[in-house]
Amino acid sequence: MDVERRLADRILAALELAIEQADFEVAEHLKQALELAMTRFGGVDHVEKRDVPREFDAVIAAYGALRDRVSHGDTATAAPESHAS
Repeated sequence: MDVERRLADRILAALELAIEQADFEVAEHLKQALELAMTRFGGVDHVEKRDVPREFDAVIAAYGALRDRVSHGDTATAAPESHAS
């Protein structure tokens, strides 16, 4: 299992899963957490030296598509059923 070391990488993976499960409420919170994690350090004159994960643009586009579907009533916003192990 390839484990990413940065918090933003793990949040991005969780956001991708929430989008796949069409769980908009969780996806919305994870997107906010991702934005916070990616902008936490630095300041006004700070130049980001870390690379943005390559999946970032695709996941953010998928989030936007899910948001649009939810706003048009095309998908449920409830969390999917959890499955007991």
